[in-house]
Amino acid sequence: MASLTKAYVQNRLWNWCWLPKSSMDSTVLVVILLLVFSCVVMSQSIVKTLPGYSGDLPFKLETGYVSVGELEDVQLFYYFIESEGSPKEDPLLLWITGGPGCSSFCGLVYEIGPLNFNTEDFDGNLPTFVLNPYSWTKIASIIFLDAPVGTGFSYANNWESNIVDDTISTAQIYEFFKKWLMNHPKFMSNAVYVGGDSYSGIVVPIIVQEIYKGNTVGHKPFIRLKGYMLGNPVTNQHDDENARVEYAHRMALLSDELYETTKRNCHGEYVNVDPNNAQCLTDLENVTECLQKVNPPQILEPICTFLSPNSTIKRDRRFLKENPTDFLLTSPQYPKLWCRSYNNVLSYIWANDGSVQKALHVREGAKKEWVRCNNSMSYTENVFTSIDYHKNLTNTNYRALIYSGDHDMLVPYLSTHAWIKSLNLSIDDYWKPWFVDGQVSGYSMQYTHKGYKLTFATVKGGGHTAPEYRPKECFAMAYRWYVRVGELEDVQLFYYFIESEGSPKEDPLLLWITGGPGCSSFSGLVYEIGPLNFNTEDFDGNLPTLVLNPYSWTKMASIIFLDAPVGTGFSYANNWESNIVDDTISTAQTYEFFRKWLMNHPKFMSNAVYVGGDSYSGIVVPIIVQEIYKGNAVGRKPFIRLKGYMLGNPVTNQHDDENARVEYAHRMALLSDELYETTKRNCHGEYVNVDPNNARCLKDLENVTEGMATSAPPRAVNSPQVKCLFASAKFLWLHVLLLVVFFHIAASRSVIETLPGFSGTLPFKLEAGYVSVGERDDVQLFYYFIESEKNPVKDPLVLWLTGGPGCSAFSGLVYEIGPLLFDIPAFNGSLPSFQLNPYSWTKLANIIFLDAPVGSGFSYATTSEGYHTSDTKSAKDTYKFLRRWLVDHPKFIKNPLYIAGDSYSGKFVPMIVSEITNGNDARHLPLTSLQGYFLGNPVTDLHKDKNSRVPYAHHMALVSDEYYEGDWCRADESIQECFFDLLQLHNLLSQSAKSSCKGEYISPDPNNAQCINYLQLIKQCIEKLYHPHILEPKCQFAPPNQMN
Repeated sequence: MASLTKAYVQNRLWNWCWLPKSSMDSTVLVVILLLVFSCVVMSQSIVKTLPGYSGDLPFKLETGYVSVGELEDVQLFYYFIESEGSPKEDPLLLWITGGPGCSSFCGLVYEIGPLNFNTEDFDGNLPTFVLNPYSWTKIASIIFLDAPVGTGFSYANNWESNIVDDTISTAQIYEFFKKWLMNHPKFMSNAVYVGGDSYSGIVVPIIVQEIYKGNTVGHKPFIRLKGYMLGNPVTNQHDDENARVEYAHRMALLSDELYETTKRNCHGEYVNVDPNNAQCLTDLENVTECLQKVNPPQILEPICTFLSPNSTIKRDRRFLKENPTDFLLTSPQYPKLWCRSYNNVLSYIWANDGSVQKALHVREGAKKEWVRCNNSMSYTENVFTSIDYHKNLTNTNYRALIYSGDHDMLVPYLSTHAWIKSLNLSIDDYWKPWFVDGQVSGYSMQYTHKGYKLTFATVKGGGHTAPEYRPKECFAMAYRWYVRVGELEDVQLFYYFIESEGSPKEDPLLLWITGGPGCSSFSGLVYEIGPLNFNTEDFDGNLPTLVLNPYSWTKMASIIFLDAPVGTGFSYANNWESNIVDDTISTAQTYEFFRKWLMNHPKFMSNAVYVGGDSYSGIVVPIIVQEIYKGNAVGRKPFIRLKGYMLGNPVTNQHDDENARVEYAHRMALLSDELYETTKRNCHGEYVNVDPNNARCLKDLENVTEGMATSAPPRAVNSPQVKCLFASAKFLWLHVLLLVVFFHIAASRSVIETLPGFSGTLPFKLEAGYVSVGERDDVQLFYYFIESEKNPVKDPLVLWLTGGPGCSAFSGLVYEIGPLLFDIPAFNGSLPSFQLNPYSWTKLANIIFLDAPVGSGFSYATTSEGYHTSDTKSAKDTYKFLRRWLVDHPKFIKNPLYIAGDSYSGKFVPMIVSEITNGNDARHLPLTSLQGYFLGNPVTDLHKDKNSRVPYAHHMALVSDEYYEGDWCRADESIQECFFDLLQLHNLLSQSAKSSCKGEYISPDPNNAQCINYLQLIKQCIEKLYHPHILEPKCQFAPPNQMN
């Protein structure tokens, strides 16, 4: 009976909704679509305010339900946010959060949506929101869908409909999307993408294939699908999990020895292990012991258990699905120790609040309790790998973006890149860094197969999932991928745009290029035609002030001041190759810039356009104008309403311009008639390309040069990124001020009770002074000594040497292990202030911070010979210092003694220890109680240390397998085909850096072209990284690292 009823309902719905089956005009079709939808059960509401957000929402939010399933008894809930840019033109993104069973609300507030929880001000009450400046809704309209059924606020009307699997769920999502589009017809013409992360790596490719098939057979509505994007995607669950062991080894979580023996004994299989393989099982127990306290979603962040003691956390992809109920019951206060997983508590509190559910128009009583990730669903994971779906999609014209946070151990980037390579696509662009604000943000590689294009990108420092950890970088990645025609574009041109102060709608639009080449258009803005001038009269050496320019051209035109070519002003390139430009390339890039700028500013498309500039722009502006003319002629979009161009003091023919200077100087009374006439006669009017044998002409030109008062053009300043400049200036200033801080310290040892920059008396005992060493006591070594804050009599005595060589021990005192830290946030340009370091090693040891060798810090020599030193001599001087210091501080002679340091100290600390050991053996007084030594990041063998950077970069996902291991060829490709592809790619051979360089990367054979080529590619990958810490930004003018 139930089946008959079901068939009857289906038949009635079909007959009612789909009566017209023949061809019809578009007007009738739209009407019929609306009629069709009238039979679909659906609800939707505009949400203008939300509990936790003050005032009206600054974006358009809609929530609702769409009925799907055979009897439409599954109610899928969604959040829809219109693009904050141009909803009519921007892409439409359907977003599915992973799990399966995790609410798309996670994507909305933790990843790519316009709201973030205000975790800092959370007080245990209803959480509040702040706006996310990197929301993807700035560039796309996004549907955040709670799927499958049982996820978030989605539900079913009966228990049978709660039983779903991957196949059923994807069919329901496709049905949802078709119905949603029919109810939102204004988005039917938008480009469509389907995206998600984590477990969505299984379902999204199936959904994309369903849409493709539906479009092919004529399902309505036609969906303008352009591609899909996946972040940290589960693809083949076995391979993803199996890759964790190799990933852990690369990330220095497993030793070489443990990894190699595990790999050998387990034969590379770490998931489906033979229960009789005792050696493998033992090795995996050791692996588990190393990894069980590491946070898999982001290996650098703390791991926190907020569950009750009886609960367990599964060590697989479901790690993120645990719910905070137990935590809430046991500890209602937000924890003092921050962990990212604690942020999930806020979503639980917020989404279960009655006022919130009312504001979201959640159906009352539909869900007993909202959970972030529903582990109790009746869900069967019946698709074990989505690789075959990706393979099918390679025969389409779609584009795919697959990105991985490189610090995610749940779904390691290794397994993701492996399945991408298994698709046997052609390499379209090799492994290279991509940048945000001039900093390396990850690495990308592009593949193609006919019309299909796939971009693989790593996100440096990203976890599971990447946008939650690196929102700014991921926003830039998404923007460049689908807003900027699908590429992580290498050249970033900076501009200043000022609207006309008259009538922006009617006044001309002027594109202004300052000359050089290489002079910033800021010159045009403040020195020539812009609305601001520097106030030179009141300049006092501080930050310059500005005054208005009463003659600004912006009073009658809107002006784009463009920093071009690349490298000019704030414009930059993401790799060294893209910095190599010429007039032709630069003008093509300027034309590309202008077209994209106009498409992003459509209200100026109807304005009259002029291109202008001065000086060297006389070369490039006419080329740009011609490019625009040709583009208009062949129908390039947008059409540019070019009316003309203007040039001031233009370089046009550099030879003729320069040659005319002699005649000009004569006319301006800078040269006498006699000198000009004789020069003109002897040089035959040619003053640039002079015959070197024409002695008379050369002599005349010497006199011309002497007679002409030529002034050099002002030098252009290449500004670095503002952030880096501020940080660099700040730290350089701090180091200069160190001299001021300790200027009062005399040349004899003194106990210091107060310090400029620290309020009140120091809460520890500080002594500073000099000790004479050297063969003639002509070397004065300066030191800071801080007694242990615990038990100075019994605690160890540590002699600390900072590396370099030549770096002051003050670095160790205030930046590393000492009791003081500079208060950087409070720095205002005056004398720096201090705050206490709660993790100072002086809480458990007495520490001598020694400025050695001579010339470091405040140490000096009284003779020129005293400054001549070496590792050996410095070690001897340091030993002499220690003995004299102990004689002067006899109460520390019996304390356990350790010698320590970092960086270059790895070279001479062992030498000092050897000197002390030999001295004790020879009964040199005083005898020390040497117990050992310790070293941090020590230089030991400079060649080996530098040489190891290449395999390290490979391990840390900075250099691809292809570059390092030589994994270039596809499985279906012959050696000859692969060889040809590589020659086209980068003139490489089918080898690798490791094999072609034979492990030697510092002093390679200069005749080994293969090795040199690979090392150039590797250099391109790592040269823009901050080598002391690869996850931190590299600032151009930061204090130089002595180890560079």
